[in-house]
Amino acid sequence: MRWRPGIHKPQESGQAVIEYILISPILLILLAGVFQLALICEANLITHMAVRHAAEIYLQGGKRLTIQKEISEYFDQYPFMEGQTVLVLLIESPLMTTLKVICKPPVVPFVELVGEVPAVTASMSLGEEVFDLSRIPGLQDLRQFGEFLQGGK
Repeated sequence: MRWRPGIHKPQESGQAVIEYILISPILLILLAGVFQLALICEANLITHMAVRHAAEIYLQGGKRLTIQKEISEYFDQYPFMEGQTVLVLLIESPLMTTLKVICKPPVVPFVELVGEVPAVTASMSLGEEVFDLSRIPGLQDLRQFGEFLQGGK
């Protein structure tokens, strides 16, 4: 059969199917990477909000275990972060307290094969008042210290 102008005969060689099969793994990997990047960005945002929440709890008198519990519950509010590993560190020194929140973002299935997703970290430092009146010892404490220096009690 000869080709005649004006008559279009479709070719059924399957070229489009083969091209789709060749390109689809690359598209799936790119799509999984975009989803993983979105999850990491969202986890980063939530971690920074959580460290502010932890600082608020600390300033209200909360201790490390209370802060850890509250921050774990804070992360469980978000469906994709529910059950993820969250660690709260409270580093205290005489002049500063540092709160650090570390969380592991969820992983898209195809990305696990490529490598481990890094943990997301956020920290906040809270300065202590150097010239706080509560730091000045009372008269009774000064007398006891003087007696101690003189070899007394």
